[in-house]
Amino acid sequence: MPEKIFFYLFLAFADPTRIRLLNLLCKNEVGVGKIQRALALGQSQTSHHLGILRNIGLIEDRRIGKNVFYRIVPKKIRHVISILNRLLAKKGLPGEEFVNDLLALKNISEKRNST
Repeated sequence: MPEKIFFYLFLAFADPTRIRLLNLLCKNEVGVGKIQRALALGQSQTSHHLGILRNIGLIEDRRIGKNVFYRIVPKKIRHVISILNRLLAKKGLPGEEFVNDLLALKNISEKRNST
């Protein structure tokens, strides 16, 4: 039933935090701890949003020991996110927040690599 698929996709895209999360995962696989720090979310919030995205099949996880890494499943979703980002940028939205999230993730990764 295609209607259900659209319902769940719109549900996923309806929350700004999930859009921010998908934006972080657009280019690379990211560990859950880095996601939490980059988006300044608590563990339960992060798990909630990741669970919704995972349950509808937009992301998947990979476990290595106690570490959990998330990545976008369909490559087409990267294209959708890219289009959404361009459309939002034309309207001046969400702009800074997306850029700040990506910069936070980059800083977290660089700090980890330098230690």
